[in-house]
Amino acid sequence: MKLTTLLTFIIVFVTIFSESYVPTDDYSDAFQITLTKVDQVWGEGYTGEGQSISFVTDSVRGDHQAIAENFDQSGSNNYCEVDTTYPYAESEVLSLGTYLASVAAGSGDDSYCSVGVAPKATIYGQRVSCSSATIASLIAALSDTLTGQPVSVYQISIIPTTCFPIFGCSYSAQSEFVISQITTNTRYGRNGYGNVHIIPVGDLYTLGSNVNFASYVKLPEVIAVGSVSETMKHSFFSNSGYALTVTAPGGGVDITGFSFSVINGADSSSETSCIYKRGTQPAASVVSGIVAMILEARPTLTPWDIQSILIETTQKVDVENDGWATNGAGFSYNPLYGFGVVNAKSALDKALTFETLYHTVVTDKTTVFTAATVLSVTTIPDNDEDGLEIEMTFETDMVIHGAVVFRVSITHSCIGDIGIEVWSPSGTYAELVSTHTDTNSNLDAYPLTARNFYKENAKGVWKMKFTDGKASNEGKLVSVTLEVTGVLGDYGDCQLDTDCNGPEGGTCTTSHECECNEGYSGTNCEVEKCPEDQCNGHGTCNKTDGSCTCDTGYAGETCATQLCPTDKCGDHGTCDLSDGTCYCDEGWNGDSCGNELCPTDKCGDHGTCNTTTGECACDEGYSGDSCETNTCSETTCANGGSCDPDTGDCVCEDGWIGDTCEEESCPEDKCKNNGFCDTKTGICSCDTGWIGDTCEEEACPVDKCLNGGTCSETTGECSCIEIWTGEYCTEKKCQDDSCNYRGECDIYTGECDCNEGWEGDECEIEICPINICEPNGECSYDDGLCHCDDGFSGDYCQNDLCEIEYNSCNEANSGGSCNYTGTVGHCDCNTDWSGPSCEVDGRSLCTTDDECLNGGVCLDEQCDCADGWEGDYCDDDSCGHTQCNSNGICLDDGTCQCYPGWEDLDCTLNICLEDMYNCSGEYGRGECAFDENDEVYCECYEEVGYTGTFCHIAPSVTPSPSPSPSAEPEPSIGITGDGNSAAGTLKLTFLVLLSSLFLILFN
Repeated sequence: MKLTTLLTFIIVFVTIFSESYVPTDDYSDAFQITLTKVDQVWGEGYTGEGQSISFVTDSVRGDHQAIAENFDQSGSNNYCEVDTTYPYAESEVLSLGTYLASVAAGSGDDSYCSVGVAPKATIYGQRVSCSSATIASLIAALSDTLTGQPVSVYQISIIPTTCFPIFGCSYSAQSEFVISQITTNTRYGRNGYGNVHIIPVGDLYTLGSNVNFASYVKLPEVIAVGSVSETMKHSFFSNSGYALTVTAPGGGVDITGFSFSVINGADSSSETSCIYKRGTQPAASVVSGIVAMILEARPTLTPWDIQSILIETTQKVDVENDGWATNGAGFSYNPLYGFGVVNAKSALDKALTFETLYHTVVTDKTTVFTAATVLSVTTIPDNDEDGLEIEMTFETDMVIHGAVVFRVSITHSCIGDIGIEVWSPSGTYAELVSTHTDTNSNLDAYPLTARNFYKENAKGVWKMKFTDGKASNEGKLVSVTLEVTGVLGDYGDCQLDTDCNGPEGGTCTTSHECECNEGYSGTNCEVEKCPEDQCNGHGTCNKTDGSCTCDTGYAGETCATQLCPTDKCGDHGTCDLSDGTCYCDEGWNGDSCGNELCPTDKCGDHGTCNTTTGECACDEGYSGDSCETNTCSETTCANGGSCDPDTGDCVCEDGWIGDTCEEESCPEDKCKNNGFCDTKTGICSCDTGWIGDTCEEEACPVDKCLNGGTCSETTGECSCIEIWTGEYCTEKKCQDDSCNYRGECDIYTGECDCNEGWEGDECEIEICPINICEPNGECSYDDGLCHCDDGFSGDYCQNDLCEIEYNSCNEANSGGSCNYTGTVGHCDCNTDWSGPSCEVDGRSLCTTDDECLNGGVCLDEQCDCADGWEGDYCDDDSCGHTQCNSNGICLDDGTCQCYPGWEDLDCTLNICLEDMYNCSGEYGRGECAFDENDEVYCECYEEVGYTGTFCHIAPSVTPSPSPSPSAEPEPSIGITGDGNSAAGTLKLTFLVLLSSLFLILFN
């Protein structure tokens, strides 16, 4: 009790001082936000931060601007054989998964659209919507080990092999493996607190579909979500039935569009930047977002706690609908709405003080109990409304949580003829199924769920009625099994009203929980919300939440702060009783109006003080904070110049320049060679053919521009022709080594056309460094990328898919082997082994602890070995068979912890000998090294000159120096004349030898 009270106080304290969240987007048209009171939860400062939602659906487009900020690809997976680059294809701009993720946790950035319900929750995507997806895909999607944080909520929106009446069937099969995974997640996920599972009930109401026709949505562990419209009425498409848990806004028949807003495409300025959709799937996203915010407030709540909180805080809508009925524990239920529409604010308030069903996070505190009544085969009368009635006695004292499941076996040639009804020991009614159009035969232990018995005691006589609504065929009831999910009878906080601080504090309900009166709270109503002097005599206490509404002039949680005490604003201001702010008289400022802005003589005799700002406006010729400086008092301007009183600078007469007008601007002969001098600036304007500050330099002396270049008489610059460049047209655009002998140089442009395998302005970059992709792929000269062999991935084809993703399929224990399809690997498990990595050992190896050696124990017919031992019977010293090849340390679990530079299971792989980290070592370009974090990198030899990640960028050859303007033009290298001269032959031979030498040295 003390621990719970302390926890409640801490949570309430944090809530009071948390900052509210204000979205940048306009959500006024997003009715899912306002109708479910999500905006009020934002006002408490909760946004789902620190929680995650994993969407099991089609692709989730992680780069979409509505969700990109919150999407985590490291925890997202693609279980489809197509488009293996998860999570999306370019054509999937408007995928369902992207839309659902944005409704639940989109951060958004379009002013026309709403952010998601939990705009700071992390988003994962698990793609299972494709023809290649299987039950194993769904199990994997629900059992991945995600990076960063455990999954808070799984929203399962698309399930393989779903069956509905429109496809000619009505009863969907359930995989026991998937059920086991969901059950395991609920009990052990999220670090022992359990993963929450949310599934929409479907959109086939107009076709007569019932929630009980679906598969995993009716599991007790699952929150089954239906949809209401903007007017809080049942959506025309939302499936109904007693397996429904709650409803949320999802659109409907009475509105033309759907007010959920999602950004369409990457351009937020598009005219179609918002799209509108409807369905039970976005309704489920609303609930997922609300659950994320609740878990942000109370991370230790369990999935059963979340169900209870949502059920007990729903809004009852469409109150005139005759489907509403109250169960034996006082909770209202309607098969169209479940327990009602979720209320985020009420759910948050209840969560902050909710006493968890797992008091010490014990997984068997909430117990599933099965009572089976196997009947002798009994005929169900044909076409008879009286039907067959049976009774079953449930012996255990148990309060119902989650659901009651009835597993029914019936033989009948047309199972759609059968209707099934049930009454609890408290008299609460549920119709499990009604007659419908299904023409299939027989039910074999098929589960039918009812959730409307919440918090009733399951102990007592249950009644069931089976009717055959159509003629000409007869069926038989084979068996019924009753499964109750709930809490054993010792659950509860009270037996009598006195246990609830009664009669003032509250009363004890039939479910043994205290129902507190107004003004009281706590597990046993022991907390009085408005004790005497709660508001210190200066306010009114609200008995609902214990908050104070303060009188004018007072503030604070308990109205203890007087906003305007005596003399707060002194003699020069007035105090505002609404917020305690001082409004100062003109000429005064400061928190208490004690600072005079314009005291006597502030601006002296040469300025005027502004009583609003306290600044001085100085007279002409004066400056400074107090107008104390005469700007021209120390300035003397010669030769007729005058002082500017604003700046204190000299304004010179025409013909004079300088700070004090002391310099003649145009002395005699300043501008040579007929140049003209500007008397205001003293700058020379030269005559054509002359340049320089005083026109002293001839612009174009003889032979200034060589090799056919022309000289500008105005600027003196050379304009070169064709193959020449440089200041005096003395440099060829293409030198012999311009392209490092790895390409051809265009003599007119000077650009290099590189040989295959090289790129860069001077062909200095090797596109495919030696062996970079080997031995598991090839490097393409087209794009410089590695194209991997089947079964390998990574930038350098270094990742063996089965070794990384599937732990080599447990080949060491003969669990299975890996097969590849392109870059996707999967495990083929041997007999008695299962799981994505063939890690689940299904062999029967032991029955007693004695069969397990060296301290091992027998668990589930497998030996659980002590540290340091392994093997089927714990007879293998895990470190005895290997010393990690002297390249690592053998740990107690038998695995190797490799030294830096070594990896693989037995530390036999030398990283520095791998092709990608060989650093082109056999060519003497560099060597493999390790940084302070033991990360491998290539250290290139400075003297060789190669650079780059793998020492693959070749050094540039230093070009020959350009000749001076006076030098003679350099003749072209090559054979001259008729090509038969000795000089021409010698030059050609030298060029060939020089090129060969460079190729040998630098390749």
